[in-house]
Amino acid sequence: MQSTSDIQLLKLETRLGNNFTYLTYRSCIENYLLDAELISSYWTEKYQEKVDNPSSKWGHGKPPDQQTIWKWIETSARTILSYQAVRWALSDLLRKSQAREQLKTTWTGSSGELPESLALKQCQEQAVNLINQFRQALESVTVEAFQTSLNSYQNQFEQEDFWQKKQYLIWFHGKDIQKQMQRQEPNYISLRHFYNWAINQLDINQHLELKELQTKIEQL
Repeated sequence: MQSTSDIQLLKLETRLGNNFTYLTYRSCIENYLLDAELISSYWTEKYQEKVDNPSSKWGHGKPPDQQTIWKWIETSARTILSYQAVRWALSDLLRKSQAREQLKTTWTGSSGELPESLALKQCQEQAVNLINQFRQALESVTVEAFQTSLNSYQNQFEQEDFWQKKQYLIWFHGKDIQKQMQRQEPNYISLRHFYNWAINQLDINQHLELKELQTKIEQL
């Protein structure tokens, strides 16, 4: 999840030693492909194929202008604003409360590592400690904490600057925008088919974090 104003890969520490997972700055790969210029290029190419080959199954005619396509994307994103705010608020509860933690079945670190005492009393005491730690993590998952986060995200997403800078392409989940776009204009192109085409057309030089990812892969 995006959590910094700096456009870069997001470094997420894993539980396995010093290993790290890198997350893209935008919510998912679809967020990089929801671009009016890309959609227009795909639509134009498919329409030209129909002109050159009348037997083509393409049935969407000429593409609208790019301004209309951007309006299609933005209007769909505005429609799901509240849903996205709720998703982020729920995400905050998990992240801040560590509620993703599962109740552990051992206090020694991992299976195969035995505790110093194997007596029932000592093992039971350690188990109670694990239960109490788990309950404390869950106690911070409250409706009040959810509502505070929700109000914050709702306010952020309603700012006109958020839309002028197209920040919804960073914060909103691309798959959700895609679904709403298809609902809004069911007779427009299939975005799923568009993605198959666009993934090979994406210019990663336009996205600093994707260039950073390419560099890290090349260094492996």
